[in-house]
Amino acid sequence: MAHADPHEIDMLHRALVGKYDGTLSSQDIGEAIDRARGELEREARIDEFLTVFVQRRAEELLAERARERGIDLAHVTQVLFVDDANTGRSHVAAVIANGRGEGLIRARSGGVVPGEQIRPEIQDLLRDQGFDPDEFTVTPMTGKLVLTSDLVVTMGLSEEEKVQMPTHGLHQVDWDDLTSLEGRSDLDVAFEEIEARVSELVDALLEKDLAEREADPEVEEELRRVIGELHDPERG
Repeated sequence: MAHADPHEIDMLHRALVGKYDGTLSSQDIGEAIDRARGELEREARIDEFLTVFVQRRAEELLAERARERGIDLAHVTQVLFVDDANTGRSHVAAVIANGRGEGLIRARSGGVVPGEQIRPEIQDLLRDQGFDPDEFTVTPMTGKLVLTSDLVVTMGLSEEEKVQMPTHGLHQVDWDDLTSLEGRSDLDVAFEEIEARVSELVDALLEKDLAEREADPEVEEELRRVIGELHDPERG
């Protein structure tokens, strides 16, 4: 009998709460994870990849619960915007995508090497655009955050920072020409530039369903390794 790592399960719970925010409750998610663990731990002989399988089974259970409530999760596309520090442009992109997505796009953001807080000028920009910056927090990019996304958009990352993700089963877009907002005095113009880019992406996503995809376990393991090296360059 194998046992899932408690820390990984806690990370999974937090990731799924973020993924299904506004659709399913934290209690729903906790119950689905507990049931999935109970089913799989009794049958598993090794711990490796057990959390991944718990995630898949829990999401099956959550989809069943959503259908019982008349909610079709298959048509909600999860988008993750990733930049260097998650203190500016990735938050701006996520709020634009959520606002334009007609409830069919769920956008989140993360940073490769996250800063301490959203920069004050970005908070002012979001406030001027009608958003409450207190609702947003700096979030590190993790394997779970990526694996619970259907599309990952990297924003102006350097080659050292860029997430070199395996492409099999995962969708990724690189916006290499999107420069940092730090130090710019024309933030309203910058907002419009990001808005145009994100709006084009969202319109394309609403025409094409990316939600149904399965990632190969070997791909997931490679992703874990890459993210580990990004956060700890001395590894490997």
